[in-house]
Amino acid sequence: MRKTKFIFFSALFALIIVSSCKKEDPIVEADLLSQEVESVVAISNLPSYITATELYSEITAQQAPYMIDIRGAADFSSGHIEGAVNVAASDLLSHVETNVSNMSDEIVVICYSGQSAAFGSALLKLSGYTNVKSLKFGMTSWHSDFDS
Repeated sequence: MRKTKFIFFSALFALIIVSSCKKEDPIVEADLLSQEVESVVAISNLPSYITATELYSEITAQQAPYMIDIRGAADFSSGHIEGAVNVAASDLLSHVETNVSNMSDEIVVICYSGQSAAFGSALLKLSGYTNVKSLKFGMTSWHSDFDS
């Protein structure tokens, strides 16, 4: 009887060990989220960037894009890129709809550091404007050498 109990408990212990060691692939939630986003959002709707040097080159070549500075009025008045218009971020879409006639015209959105401009340019792209960029690193990348 003792030998039977020992064999039974040994077999039970072995069964528990073997069945608990089964490895399943873990679900990586970040992968699921990125797959969902990729299925819904077209890559072309993500923000595009233009560097301060590239923007300066376009301005000096007299091919300046339509530049919209979404910083506050006080910051805009203390220094901005010549030719840029100051528009509140909340009015960005309505401003572009009324002031830009061609949806493929180049538009550059400018802010303090580039983050709000990237959001604004993505909003415009989702609204159908195809040639929208944000100033990479915002006005922090613009320096006095660019001002003529």
